[in-house]
Amino acid sequence: MAETPCKKKRRKTATTISTLLILMSINNVSADVLYVSPTVKIIEPPPSVLLNIGLVNDLKIYLFVEKENYVLPVDLCVNIDSARQYDSFRMTDFDYPIIPRGTIVDSYFLHFDPNNSRCLNGSVIFTNKILGIIVRKDELDASDSILGASETIYHTGRVSRGLETPDIIVLEDDMFEITFEFQAHSPGDQIRVICPEPMTLAFLSFGLFLLLIKNG
Repeated sequence: MAETPCKKKRRKTATTISTLLILMSINNVSADVLYVSPTVKIIEPPPSVLLNIGLVNDLKIYLFVEKENYVLPVDLCVNIDSARQYDSFRMTDFDYPIIPRGTIVDSYFLHFDPNNSRCLNGSVIFTNKILGIIVRKDELDASDSILGASETIYHTGRVSRGLETPDIIVLEDDMFEITFEFQAHSPGDQIRVICPEPMTLAFLSFGLFLLLIKNG
């Protein structure tokens, strides 16, 4: 017997919910990060992200939350706020969009610092749309004092900490996901991702509950 439209709709809804719950339960994710690829490891803010010193690893890109529910005290200049692939990181490649002062944000830091010359791919899906990404050294330096974790020493003012050719980063069309290919040796690659204050797990669960009722 052919499957009715209602049954198809319920099956699609169940599959979507199952996928979301699986993504939320694996890979050490939390309420603010929905999914990380196996190459990405979520950690607590470390004592230092100085390149060639602390978090050196050929096979892992480290991700940590710097600020949560933080009201920007000044306008924040970012490099990326549009969905597309970026593979050139010269000063003239960006329009330098601004996230206005007073915006409530969460800030995330990604750090890749291999011992040896290494290319590593990865992806991260956030629970809220991405407001902006900082990938260039100058903007990373300028935002360290604004968004940096209070107990973490940053690579501020030192050489080559952001992305450079042949690195690649993609802000996906949905604006929730970034995928990237970091090619680094000495020093490594660092970026900062800024999102609005995310939904809580309770709010996500409530949304899933409403979805079930609607499609019941």
